[in-house]
Amino acid sequence: MTQVNAIQRLWGIFANSRYYGPQHVPIGTTLALPVHPTGWPVPTVTWYHRGVPLTPRRGHIAVVSRQGFSMLVVSDIDSSEAGKYEVVVENHVGATKLEFDVVVGCKLSRMSVYIG
Repeated sequence: MTQVNAIQRLWGIFANSRYYGPQHVPIGTTLALPVHPTGWPVPTVTWYHRGVPLTPRRGHIAVVSRQGFSMLVVSDIDSSEAGKYEVVVENHVGATKLEFDVVVGCKLSRMSVYIG
């Protein structure tokens, strides 16, 4: 059995509780999934969509990260981008993940009703 230095830990990933249920996003809007990974040494953060690592694409997919914070941003989201998103946080002590279910639906528009 190996013993890990008490300072070297992977504590986990924290997100606001409003992100724990399905995330409903209208087509053409922006999806933002912020998380707060913790651990020492500072863990690496990797985002996935349906099990495939996400690659930033200028103007469409961005990952904003700094120590203790990471956020996936998908601009102008399309229905093909619905599904399971995962964030994996790891260091040499271990790894943990958090999953998000994203539902992309019809964009709401203003409707005029005439009753005559």
